[in-house]
Amino acid sequence: MATPTVRRMLVPTDFSDGAASGLEWAQMLARAFSAEIVLLHVVDLGATWVPLSGPAVFPTPAPAGAVAQVADLAKRALDALGQDAPEVAQRLVRTGHPREQIPEIAREVGADMIVMGSHGRRGMSHLVIGSVAEYVVRHATVPVLIIRSTAPET
Repeated sequence: MATPTVRRMLVPTDFSDGAASGLEWAQMLARAFSAEIVLLHVVDLGATWVPLSGPAVFPTPAPAGAVAQVADLAKRALDALGQDAPEVAQRLVRTGHPREQIPEIAREVGADMIVMGSHGRRGMSHLVIGSVAEYVVRHATVPVLIIRSTAPET
């Protein structure tokens, strides 16, 4: 059996402490494997909640201008992230739902591995928000390393 090689890692970020930990681990692994890092941020503004009369709300598409503005801000933040890390070879900003985009983009860029942070939510928070990391582990076609945030959940 051939020894697996890691030449390119996809590192998704939501700019949280957990994602920063994921990037630190990815940089360490990239140096060990002589691999490159592709940083990714997915802008998730496909819909926004609009109030009806009373307490009811319904989802409606976010205005294209707002999505473009947020994507531009994310691009600038991503450009600054890991600026001193020679392992970072590429930075991507995409729109959509992160849990669906991450495995798809890993295939697109030819990633051998995904390294990502996790908020480590439990209980109701996990049920309501869902777990991007869990979905990625279940649907990615490459190994996924999850780095759990050590920062307290707010």
